[in-house]
Amino acid sequence: MTTDETPYVLWKATFTLPLDEATNPLYEVCRMPHLVRTPSEASIYTLLIDLDRRNDAITFSPYIKVVPDKIHLVHAQLQRIRGYVGFVQIQEEPGDPFDEPQNPTILSFANFEPSWLRPFNVIGKVSDVKGLQKDVTGWFWTFNLFDAQGHAVHVWFYTENEDGMEEGEELPNVNEGDLALCVNVTPNLEEGIRIGKRSELLIFRE
Repeated sequence: MTTDETPYVLWKATFTLPLDEATNPLYEVCRMPHLVRTPSEASIYTLLIDLDRRNDAITFSPYIKVVPDKIHLVHAQLQRIRGYVGFVQIQEEPGDPFDEPQNPTILSFANFEPSWLRPFNVIGKVSDVKGLQKDVTGWFWTFNLFDAQGHAVHVWFYTENEDGMEEGEELPNVNEGDLALCVNVTPNLEEGIRIGKRSELLIFRE
C-alpha cells in the first residue's frame, strides 16, 4: 500500500460491466491493484458497488490513492481494464478533505471492523459451506470468506425457507473456491456478517 510518508491524492475510477454468468466482473476489479503497476504508484482506498438489476449490469467505483506524478501512468493502466468508463479527481492536493463514500466494500479482513450504522459490501473466496441450519434466529447457511491475504470472516446467510427445505440441505449454486460478492450486508452480532432480506449474494466462478 501507499505509505503514510508518500503524499497521494484520491481519484475515482468507474467501470460498468454486464452481470451475467458468461462473465466474471469481479475478476477485473480484484486484479486492479496489479494493473496500476506497483503499490507505490496507486492503491485502492475504498470501493463502491452499484447493482443495476433492470439492465443486468454492475458498476464498480474504486477510490484510488495515486501519487501525483504517476496520475497519467495510472490512468493509462486503468483504461486497459474491461468496462472502463471514467477517471475523476476527488482531491486537488494531498490531505484535502473529502466526503467519505457510503456503503463501502471490504476487501481485507485483517482488521475486520464493520460499521453498525450502515450496510456494507464484502468480496471474498468461499470456503467451508455448511448445510441449512435452524435456531431461534431463523433458517440460515454459514460459510467463510477469505481475502487475498488469507484472512477470513464468517458469514450467516439467512433464508425464509418458503420451500420447506430440511436441515442439512446444501446452499444452491455455491461451491468451494467461488468468488462471492455480498451486497448490503450487516454485522452478525460481533462474530461476522449477516446476509438478510435486504442483502444480495452474488457468486462468480473464476
